Amino acid sequence: LCVVIPFRDGCHGRNQGVGRFKNLETLVNYLPDFLLRSKRHNFDILIVEQTRRGLFNKGALFNVGVNISESRGCDYVVLHDVDQIPTNPRNTYAYRRLPTHMCTYSTQYDYLNQHGSYVGGVLMVTMEDYKEMNGYSNLYHGWGLEDNDQWYRLKRTFGDYQRLPQLIGHYRDLPHTRVEGLDLTDSYNESQKVLDRLIESNGTEYLATDGYAQLDEHARIVEMKVSDLIHRDRCEQGSCPPNLSSNLVQVLVDILKDGMVQPSCETGTESQE
Repeated sequence: LCVVIPFRDGCHGRNQGVGRFKNLETLVNYLPDFLLRSKRHNFDILIVEQTRRGLFNKGALFNVGVNISESRGCDYVVLHDVDQIPTNPRNTYAYRRLPTHMCTYSTQYDYLNQHGSYVGGVLMVTMEDYKEMNGYSNLYHGWGLEDNDQWYRLKRTFGDYQRLPQLIGHYRDLPHTRVEGLDLTDSYNESQKVLDRLIESNGTEYLATDGYAQLDEHARIVEMKVSDLIHRDRCEQGSCPPNLSSNLVQVLVDILKDGMVQPSCETGTESQE
């Protein structure tokens, strides 16, 4: 198991990214013990952080994280937003053969049922299936719509996907600054055009032109370091299994646009997250 968390703290006041360091700290401190209690003994947590250049691109960061997960021998990945905390111990993050939307209830939406074209929050996919649907799109710069695109990729490639029962797929939303009107920005309008092209296309041919296979055109790793995530003194009363293997992988990434490194996000006037 590799848990991939795309991340960047906000670059300036008007964005959704302010306060994300606190979210990240809470999630990374919480998940290891949660997974251990669920009998997950071999897992990595990957923090894929975008540099302070350009608009935030969650899809491309997921693709980077999955690429590293593949090189580390992971069989499957959980694509995890930084602000969602699992609350039900029956949500074990165990391997599932079919793509599975895990965050089916969240306090972010007052625990409203997450149906329709939505697979955001937390999504589990095998490495094989991720490559078959060509991962996430790399073309959504700024806030919104990349998870809608992912829903179409799942539906077009596999016909359907699984959803955790609402009782099990409970997540608690971590607080951070939220900004109104991000769906009125220029970047959102450009993202809507990308999604419209996908919707208007047929089958899976369009998917093959943008995604995991094209990652090298859209991202560049700046730095990566690996450290132990769980030390044996963290386990309760010697409960750590002998085969325990868990690492924290921290990756810093430049997101490219038209093959070029982008200017600092701090100089922009539009929301960057």
